[in-house]
Amino acid sequence: MSKDAPNQLVGMILDELLWPDHPLGRDVAGTNKSVADMSRELMLDYMASEYSPANTVIAIAGTSSTMKRLMKCKRSWATGLTRKPAWILCLI
Repeated sequence: MSKDAPNQLVGMILDELLWPDHPLGRDVAGTNKSVADMSRELMLDYMASEYSPANTVIAIAGTSSTMKRLMKCKRSWATGLTRKPAWILCLI
């Protein structure tokens, strides 16, 4: 994709020059090799470990029954959790 957009390619080359041998100097999309080496199992393991209710923030805004919506979220998301989520309610 970056080779289709010269400005992105220049930015990537500049990052490589400014931060050699550092994560900031690498393309966030990865290299052709790193992407090709990813297996389905690796992606599913990552998704299971990072994309969970315990790692999720739910923001509820508005005036109509905020507490009712919060309780519904708690009931829906709290089943089957291995780690207890932190619930923070901020009313403004």
